Amino acid sequence: ATVTVPGLAEAGIAVNASNGHVYVANSNGWGYYSNAVTIIRADNTVAANRAGGDFSDPFGIAVDESTNTVYVGNRAANAISVFADNY
Repeated sequence: ATVTVPGLAEAGIAVNASNGHVYVANSNGWGYYSNAVTIIRADNTVAANRAGGDFSDPFGIAVDESTNTVYVGNRAANAISVFADNY
């Protein structure tokens, strides 16, 4: 299956085996940022596109399966965003 996500480049992917979600850090590359993380369900539907102020060129991504906590590296901000997957 193919799932469309915002941005021009998927800059990181993480999988949460405990709930079947896939997290994609979306970057437009070349200095243009989509500033979004897409959450995809096990049935290949998009649960959410988290966008906006939380992210600044999201690049790396990881998940703690025991807490459903997602960690996103923001290349342009030199910061880590943290959010709970409640989707």
